[in-house]
Amino acid sequence: MKIFYYIFLILLAFCAVLLDTSFFSFLIIYNATILISLILLISMPLSGVRKGTVIYASFLILFFAVFSSLPVWFLLLQFMLIPLIVFYLNQRFALDQSKILVILAFVLCCVFFQLSLAVVSQDFSKQAFVSVISFTIINSIAGVIIFFIFRKMIKTISPFLEKM
Repeated sequence: MKIFYYIFLILLAFCAVLLDTSFFSFLIIYNATILISLILLISMPLSGVRKGTVIYASFLILFFAVFSSLPVWFLLLQFMLIPLIVFYLNQRFALDQSKILVILAFVLCCVFFQLSLAVVSQDFSKQAFVSVISFTIINSIAGVIIFFIFRKMIKTISPFLEKM
C-alpha cells in the first residue's frame, strides 16, 4: 500500500508542476499566477501529512528544476523552508483548528514566497509590489478552498485506507 502512496505523491507533484509551468503560467491576473504546487505544499502540513510532505516537496524541486527557469537553490530554500515553517506553526498554534489561522498561514506563506522571489529577481518596482499583493490574494483564496477540500478528502479516505 505504501508504494501506491509514494507513486501517487510523485504523480501529484509531476501534475502540479506541469499545471504550474504550462496552464497556470498563461493565466495571469495582475502579474500573478496560481501556483497549485505551492498551495498543495502548504495544505499538506496543515492537514498533518508529514512524510508525504517531504516526498512531495522533494519531487516538486526535482520537477521544477527540469520544467522551469527558477534557480535550484531558490527551489530548495522555498520548497523545504515553507513546509517546515508551517509544521512549526501548526504544532505551536494548532492552525488547522481555526479558519482564520488557516487563512493567515496561507497569506504569510504566499507573501514570503513572492517577496523572496522579488528579491531573487531584483525587481523592486510598483509592478512587483502589485504582483506580491495579487499573488497573495489569489493563491490564498485558492489555497483555503483547496485546503478544506483536501482535509475533507483525507477524513473521507482515511477510514478506508486503515481497513486495507
